[in-house]
Amino acid sequence: MARTRRERQYAATLDEIKATARQVMLREGSAGLSLREIARTMGMTAPALYHYFPNRDALVTALIVDAFNALADALEQARVGTPGPAAAQLLAAMHAYRAWALAHPADFGLIYGNPIPGYEAPRDATVPAAARSLRVFVTMIGAALASGELQPAPAYQSVPPGLAAHLAELPLIGAAAGDLRALYLATLAWPRIHGSIMLELFNHLQPVVGDTAAFYQIQAEDLLRGFGLVI
Repeated sequence: MARTRRERQYAATLDEIKATARQVMLREGSAGLSLREIARTMGMTAPALYHYFPNRDALVTALIVDAFNALADALEQARVGTPGPAAAQLLAAMHAYRAWALAHPADFGLIYGNPIPGYEAPRDATVPAAARSLRVFVTMIGAALASGELQPAPAYQSVPPGLAAHLAELPLIGAAAGDLRALYLATLAWPRIHGSIMLELFNHLQPVVGDTAAFYQIQAEDLLRGFGLVI
């Protein structure tokens, strides 16, 4: 059913508010986000924004959910769009993770950067979206384990018992992981690629390595080889 003109205008204004919020975060950082500043930038009155978001926290939650979903969509598109062996799919998804972060620094900073003072994310809204990105990697690693493409190196053949119990209870991931080693390996990989991206976003890596894209490729391949994949 086609949306009414009023519904289209409402949706367009929602999108404009979110886009303006991202501009504000780029200028002021996530902690500088306020409905008053967004309204000023848009040429609206602050009370008018309350027709769309009852408070700043509701807007922040919407931005977080959108960002997590957009990142997961980029990873999934990379996976689906890369035929061939598991290593190729994993490398494509790892590069998609970096590319999305560099293209959307405000969103990446919002979901993974400094916390916003006074804001506490509602888990029922944010956890399902946050889990999607990790689940993409878990799915690929699980498929590689099942097919035999990934024969884990001795150090990764079993999950430490204490960690296994915790991973198995992760919402929306643990119970669906099948082979818990897939979740374990994805969890080990995440800090390494994420840390490199964060260093690059804040321009700490460039003076040291020069070509950050080439360096990231080296890291990604080294990580997968270490797990036991043939590159």
